[in-house]
Amino acid sequence: MFKILIKIAVIALTVILAGRFLPGVSVDNYLIAGLVGLVLIVLNVTVKPILKLLTLPISIMTLGLFKLVINTGIVFLAALIVPGFELDGIITAFIFGIIVSIVSTIIEKVD
Repeated sequence: MFKILIKIAVIALTVILAGRFLPGVSVDNYLIAGLVGLVLIVLNVTVKPILKLLTLPISIMTLGLFKLVINTGIVFLAALIVPGFELDGIITAFIFGIIVSIVSTIIEKVD
């Protein structure tokens, strides 16, 4: 339970920093950032495995690069779910997804 809260907090901090430094990302406040972190974790646990399974042939043909498209879709879905979190376009969502993926990977490796 404590690890999940830490992961949500770190992703929320990442969302806040991306909102400040990445043009095209708008986060209204810290509560919204925490909610985005929670939604991203829930989507990554529930929706992402299903999408990975459904797109396995495409992912194999692209040597795994299609996972970046899945990450971008997950970020867009989070922006649709959470009011107060907005993305200007697909490039912004793509870069934001890469940043969150890197931070999530680092968190997983530290545990």
